[in-house]
Amino acid sequence: MKKALALTAVFFSFILCASLVGSITAMFVQESFVHTSGASIRFFSFEHFRDGIFLCLPASSIYALVYMIVHRIRHRYTLAQFLVPYLVLAVLEWFLILPLTLILFQRVLPDFYLVRFKDPVIGRYIVMPGFLSWFLMRMGWLHELAVTCTFGFVPYIKVISLGLALTSIFGVIRLSTWRMINILNVLILFFGILIANSFLMDQAFLAGTGMPDFLVNWLCVIVNCVIAVLFVTLGIVFYRKGFDPNREEAEE
Repeated sequence: MKKALALTAVFFSFILCASLVGSITAMFVQESFVHTSGASIRFFSFEHFRDGIFLCLPASSIYALVYMIVHRIRHRYTLAQFLVPYLVLAVLEWFLILPLTLILFQRVLPDFYLVRFKDPVIGRYIVMPGFLSWFLMRMGWLHELAVTCTFGFVPYIKVISLGLALTSIFGVIRLSTWRMINILNVLILFFGILIANSFLMDQAFLAGTGMPDFLVNWLCVIVNCVIAVLFVTLGIVFYRKGFDPNREEAEE
């Protein structure tokens, strides 16, 4: 019970810390856009800080799940000690936390996208860093995810299938005898699934490939379900063989 509560604390602590770091970064970005030459630099803006939290909450809550898996690889848990709170938090994440945070996300993202350098001199000589461009692109994909959620129950199945695929990554934490390799495998699979879904959920992109309408609408669900079944099957096979380089037995 204590380990389950500790794992729950790890989940919510990660969301809090990641959201704070992301919100501070977003605040400085927005402040740099509205700053004008000769004006005093404002290091804190509650409005921009609040908007930054709304922007970062959805991604932070998703990343918290993969952080739990990494935490599991690095620490000793029995299967029940980890799997029960992990699955409960995963269901809570995809059915409650993520939808609520995406509602807040939609309110502030358009303003964040539309902001431009207020000072034309600054805008003329400062080029947006590549990392910031990448950040905005990822935020744009989360926005598409948020829009998808508002279309109704059936389109939300796509989002649920993404959650199913990401949650099932737990099944592949035993692929190597080295913990660091297992952590790298988890991170590569996690971000690989996210990137793949950014294309699979793009109906305009899929329609341009000449796919049938059925695949355009449901390919992401099919792929995510296949991934989930594969990872869960691997997890069951490794568990039945008794091979666990991550030492799942709890310390007495």
